[in-house]
Order: sequence, then structure tokens, then C-alpha cells
Amino acid sequence: MSSPVIIVTGASRGIGLATVRSALSLGCRVVGAGRSKITSLDAWKDLLQKYPTEASYIEGDLCERSVAQEIVKQTVSKYGKIDGVVLNAGVVEPFAKVKNTDIEEAKRCFDINFFSVWTLIQETLPEMRKSHGKYIIVSSGAAAHAIDAWSAYCSSKAAVNMLGFCLTNEEKDVICVSIRPGVVDTDMQKTIREQGSVAMDGPVHAMFTGLYESGKLVKAEDAGYQLAKLVMECPADLNGQFLDYMDEKLAAFRK
Repeated sequence: MSSPVIIVTGASRGIGLATVRSALSLGCRVVGAGRSKITSLDAWKDLLQKYPTEASYIEGDLCERSVAQEIVKQTVSKYGKIDGVVLNAGVVEPFAKVKNTDIEEAKRCFDINFFSVWTLIQETLPEMRKSHGKYIIVSSGAAAHAIDAWSAYCSSKAAVNMLGFCLTNEEKDVICVSIRPGVVDTDMQKTIREQGSVAMDGPVHAMFTGLYESGKLVKAEDAGYQLAKLVMECPADLNGQFLDYMDEKLAAFRK
């Protein structure tokens, strides 16, 4: 059997980059996608040197359908198939209360966190049906619990969870699972600590700062390993579920 071929979005840093690294080390062939230029990504330069035939990086904004189409085209052209997609690209901004959120900024949040996911699912489905592939949606606890001044992010993550549930209901030849990776030590958390206090209530912002200062954030490499294992091996009995990183059902997928 040939090694799995997976696509990872938001692959330039954080959870996405960690997922790429784990997937490559586990024997996958990986196409990473991100908005950052490869010239600015030293980690990716190293990966492409270490895995010259197994790793590929595609630069582009997944809010554009043409980018999603190009990712599929290049992946199938180079590797012949698509076995899994880790839908990780996302932003937490804008930080604002419901009453004064800039709707254009909220739409941009939805474009990245929700509509780009929908678009890539549409474009990959023909290949994913063939391979009985696995979609892993990187969701958030904010999909189920409102967080002060995160109305756009919370709403977009709740929406993407429901998109996954609908996909499971409609498409019987693929698996789709949404994962809450926990509070992970990434640039997104740094953004929350450095910029969130402008709109977030003090105690809520202090909770995130405290998790960082006490060393209680999940390591990106641990979250990435779990996502890589799931996109390779997720069993059918997890299909259609929204699961926490520490859920007992995922014990076999943690380091």
C-alpha cells in the first residue's frame, strides 16, 4: 500500500506546521498550504530539504476558490490521490463585543475559519470519495462556549462544526471529525495575550495569560501529532463527532 497523501492548511506555523512534521515522520506525503511566502519560512525550507519528494508547500489565500483548486490539482498531479485533509487555517480576530464588532472584519473571520473550509471540502470531495478519506476539522472550545469579545471566532467555529456534521450526514464515503485541540502554545495564543485585553474582560484575559505563565498550554507538537494520527487512522466510529484533545476516545492518538 502506498503511503497516505494528506493536505494540511494553515501549515506555515503553529498547529499546522506541527501536524506537517508529525505526518511526514509517520510516513505520509504532505502538501502544506498557507498564506506566508516560502522565502520567509525557515522551518519549511528545512522540511523540503529533508523530505524532497514527500513534502510540498503551496502559497495562497484559501479564501480564493482558485487556490483550493490549485492545491487539489498539484496534489493529485504529484501524488495521484488525496487520503486526508486537516482543515486548520484560522484566525481569532477581531476582538470585539457583539455590539461594536466591525461586520467586515467579522466577515473576514468567517471567510477564513468557515468558508475556506467549505470551499476546500467541495474541491477535494471527488478525490476523497475515491480514497474513503478523512477530514479533520481543527475546531475550538469556543465553538461550544461563548468567550468574551470573541463573537466572530466563536460563531465561525460553531458554524464549521455544524458544517462537519452536515458533511457526515450527506457523504457516506468519507469520515469527518472536529477536534478541540485545547489551549495550544501558538502565535494565536500570543495574539490573544498581547491584543485581547483591548476588548476582553480582565478576568477572561487573565485566564489565558495565566495558562501561559504556569506552563499549562498544550504543546503544538502534541496537538499536531494527534491530528496527524487521526488523518491517517481515524476509525469510522468517531465519524461526525466533536471531540476534545483529552477525550478518552482519542487516547490512542496522543503521544
